[in-house]
Parts: sequence; structure tokens; C-alpha cells
Amino acid sequence: MSVIRFLVFPLSIIFKFVTDLRNKLYDCNFLKSEKINVPVISVGNLSTGGTGKTPMVDFIIDNLKRDYNISVLSRGYNRKSKGFIEIKNSDNPSIVGDEPFLIKSNHLEVPVFACEDRVEGAKKIISENNTNLILLDDAFQHRKISRNLDIVLTDYNNLFYKDYLLPYGNLRESRNNINRADVIIVTKCPLDFNKADANKIKNQINPKKIQTLFFSQIKYSEILFGFKEVSFKSIKNSKLTLVTGIANSQPLKEYLKKNNVIFNHFEYPDHYNYSRIDVNKILATSKNNIILTTKKDYYKLSQFKIDNLLYIDIEVKFLDGKQDFLSTIKEVLN
Repeated sequence: MSVIRFLVFPLSIIFKFVTDLRNKLYDCNFLKSEKINVPVISVGNLSTGGTGKTPMVDFIIDNLKRDYNISVLSRGYNRKSKGFIEIKNSDNPSIVGDEPFLIKSNHLEVPVFACEDRVEGAKKIISENNTNLILLDDAFQHRKISRNLDIVLTDYNNLFYKDYLLPYGNLRESRNNINRADVIIVTKCPLDFNKADANKIKNQINPKKIQTLFFSQIKYSEILFGFKEVSFKSIKNSKLTLVTGIANSQPLKEYLKKNNVIFNHFEYPDHYNYSRIDVNKILATSKNNIILTTKKDYYKLSQFKIDNLLYIDIEVKFLDGKQDFLSTIKEVLN
């Protein structure tokens, strides 16, 4: 692995030059960001994924939907469709994209759209909907559209200041571009996370005076959903099959291990589209035990009519500062 990383390092230098030049052109207004007629909030990251953007979008929707007519706009990464589309809860996630489909499934009353061009998508949303707030999912690098607030997430287990540019590392742009963020959130902090840990990270990030820094954890649901509802406590000290197709399954594996759940893990790449062959392998190994997966994977696996298929849901839990975070958003919107 170290040999491969050494070989691709020159490519990271080229990538740095290209991304730094692009950002410089925007900073100098040679390339211009287009302003939209309604407030725009972006939830993004510096890395290639797995920081918890979708749960954060869910959190924002849950806390603002009573006061704002929210629409969500995603690129719909790895979707088979093209152009501007509105997501329906009856859609196939492989066609419309995992994340927009999941957001729609979590918030049936909120319009969710996908479009590669965020400016074009935002304009169509405004013209066709009574929207007074657009949430951009994974748009930190999409500088073509102006935004009122940039929220940037970094995973505690893979903090951006310890990472490197693609393809040597996982960063989409240089570390110093964190300076464009208005809000920085360290996600997926461990259960034993304390004030000393927070101060250490804060000193490393060294946020500007105009930036706010928050810390959050994953909160797993106490109920498992799927072919029936099952208490999480009922699977402790039992054997099951775990199936994941997400960017980082480590937090979930650690959570299961801490709760004495014994599992055989089928681990697939993020945004994986399962086939009948995959499902047959999983079923052959599970031997009628419970098959546990994430909510994102559940919608794709459930199409195969799998018995004993359950998913564990997650939500964001702020470690102090929840109201300060929401106040930061509302101050910008007002």
C-alpha cells in the first residue's frame, strides 16, 4: 500500500495545482459565484465522503421545517438519471441517487431535487416551488452557486488536518480551504470524548474569529426497523450478518462490538448497487440469522425481498452547542 501511495503522490501535486488555481480564480472574482433569490445553506466537507452530511441535513430539516419552506438540492452522486429531477419516495435509489432518496424518505413533506448544476437546479426550484430556503447537500466545492452559510464537516476518525489530497489521501482540495467555512463540525466523536479532546482539536483547526466550531456524535436508534420492529437490546449477545455499502462502517462496527453483537460483515464500497449474486452470497452465509444494514443500504436490499432484513437508523447528537448552532443558522437567515 505504501508503494502505491508513493507512486500516486505526483498526481496529488498536479491535483493540488488544479484545485488551488480554481479556488484562486473564484477568490479573485475571475470566476463568479451566482447569487440566488432565496437563502442557501451548504452542508459539505473537504474529503471524499463519510463525514455524516446526510444525517446533518436531516437534523437541519427537523429543526427548521416548521419555520421555513425548505427544499433540498443534491447532485445525486452515482445516480443513473441525468439533469434536474424531483425525488419521489417511490423512486429507485439507484436511479435518483442514494442520498437524495434517503433524505426524501426521511422527510416526505419536504421537496428534494437532484441536479448536477446547482445554479440551474436552484433556479428551477424557486420558479416551481414556494421555497424560502435551499439546503445544498455536499456542495462545498461547488462554488458556482453563492451561499449564505457554509457548514463543513470533518470526521473525528479522519480529521482533515491529518489527511492529504487525492489520490494520495482523501481530500478534494487543500486543507487551508477550511477558511471558507462559516461553521465547522467535528462529527462522529467517540462516547468518551471530553473537553480536553475538544480543546486539542480546536487548537489544531485554529478557527478564525468569524468561524464557529461544534462537536457531534452518532446516536443509534434503540429500535431496528425492517420486516418488523425489533429492540436493539434483543440482538445483544447474538449472531447476525452485517451488510454495509457506505464510506465508513467503522463507527457502526465499533458500536456493535461494544454491545457484544457478534457479526459476519459483508462490506461493499459506498453507493454500491447490489446484485442478485451479492444477495445470494449474503443469504448463504446468514443461515436465517438477522441481516442488519444501514438505512441507506436497506432501500436497495429490500428490493430483493430478503427475509430477516433490518436496518439501524442514526441521528446527530450535538455535544453542547445545539442551540448555538441553530441560532447561527437563524441569524444568517434573518
